[in-house]
Amino acid sequence: MADEGVTIVEAPPPKPPPAPTRTIQVSSMPQSVESTEPKKGSAMDRMRERMQTRLNKQGQQSPVTQTPEPTGEVTPTPSTSGAEPSGAEPPATSSAPSPKPAETTPPKKMTLGQALDKYKTRNKELEAELAEWKTKAGNVDAKGLTEERDRLQSRNKELEEEIRYVNYQKSEEFTSKYQIPYRKAWDRAMEDLKEVRIQLQDGQEREVTGNDILELCNMPLSKAREVARAVFGDFADDVMQHRKEIKRLFDEQSQALTEARTNGEAREKQRNEQFQKLTGEIDGYIKTNWEKANAEAHGDAKYGAFFKPIEGDAEGNQRLAKGFELVDRAFAENPKDPRLNAEQRLAIIKRHAAVRNRAAGFGRLAWQNEKLKAELAAANKKLGEYEGTIPAAGGGNGAPASTNGGSLSAWDRVRSGMNKYAH
Repeated sequence: MADEGVTIVEAPPPKPPPAPTRTIQVSSMPQSVESTEPKKGSAMDRMRERMQTRLNKQGQQSPVTQTPEPTGEVTPTPSTSGAEPSGAEPPATSSAPSPKPAETTPPKKMTLGQALDKYKTRNKELEAELAEWKTKAGNVDAKGLTEERDRLQSRNKELEEEIRYVNYQKSEEFTSKYQIPYRKAWDRAMEDLKEVRIQLQDGQEREVTGNDILELCNMPLSKAREVARAVFGDFADDVMQHRKEIKRLFDEQSQALTEARTNGEAREKQRNEQFQKLTGEIDGYIKTNWEKANAEAHGDAKYGAFFKPIEGDAEGNQRLAKGFELVDRAFAENPKDPRLNAEQRLAIIKRHAAVRNRAAGFGRLAWQNEKLKAELAAANKKLGEYEGTIPAAGGGNGAPASTNGGSLSAWDRVRSGMNKYAH
């Protein structure tokens, strides 16, 4: 820019800041804080005057759309094209529509104190959440989890010990100790011999396969060495070395299975013997105490008479025998036996139900029987007192004579007296 012979080189304008979310337009620039006007005549003063004039002109033609909050300074909307601003309103820098003035509240700047308070509040919230999580973690039954872990480990050890004898080949020990090394030996052999070629009779060549090594493993040592020299030539020693390792691991694997099978049979035999011994001891204990418990029941002073035959009561003794037969049969039967059909299983269930109900009702029947005995004894006592009041037909003491010369029973005397009065 040149004016009155003075040349001023203007620095390139700074990069405009990001476009604001809304455009603020002012009608005029605020008055300068300084009361002293700049000196006239310098190029910088004249440039400020021209900028002031342009901004005033722009503010006069642009209506005020929104009154900003007093912040101490007003920043005009920069021109993005680099040309001098005209009196027209600058285009919007964003395609989004501007919000309505009445509904928009400009964001308030947060002071350092406000930011610190917000940080303290959020910090307290996070501390509360952390304390809550610590409380939840503290409520976990660590002792119970540890005990459950130990129980599962112990059970797993028992099962591993059991499978060693039942099917050792499926155990983890057999896999890690024998199977994995055996497979790795085969992998090493095939990796080392993958570039070796076997010459065929027709002049062609082929790669070494696992069957070639397997055939050598199944041959005696002398025969295997002879075949290896004839087929593999310079690589015969390498092949024989792999054969030796594979055969050794296979023999160890077979020996382990044989020992496990032998030990398993011995262990199974020992377990069967222990089981039979224990079963015999239990059977003897049950038999001895069963007979003892029944003898005590029959000899009971209060209820023993219900379980023993009574001389002269043929029908009652027969019913008692059938009752014992029913109970003994029910005790010997198991409705869960898978060999039973539906009809047989139902019959057993019914017998078990009959035994249950009879056993449950015995206490009440015994109580009722004792009650009836007491009532009968009281009735007989009153009847005996009544017999003394009956007058005799011949003026005696009221005791009628029997037809066979003996004394009559109490009931016969009652009937005789009643018949007398009836006639």
